[in-house]
Amino acid sequence: MISVFVVDQLVFKPFMISRALSIWGPYPWSGTQIVYHLYLDVAVAILGVANIYLGFRYRIKRDRRMYMPAKGKIHRYIGALFIIAWILTYALGVLVMYHAYYP
Repeated sequence: MISVFVVDQLVFKPFMISRALSIWGPYPWSGTQIVYHLYLDVAVAILGVANIYLGFRYRIKRDRRMYMPAKGKIHRYIGALFIIAWILTYALGVLVMYHAYYP
């Protein structure tokens, strides 16, 4: 999960930003619904960092295995929110690009 999040933030986000800047020029881009995608994307980044922090904060390591204690449920809830928001961000990004190319 950590590697996917890091690759997304360090590889795909800069690629998408450079692609958007080359197509539409400097922000704000008229005629797009990109602002909702950007807000959701920032929320996903914050949830991802919070989830990574909580995962390391509440883990217990016994006999070379890691366990999540009962008070680590917040990690699971934040993780579920993160995945849902990540899927919504992806879907909204595809929708924005579709409307940009096919108005």
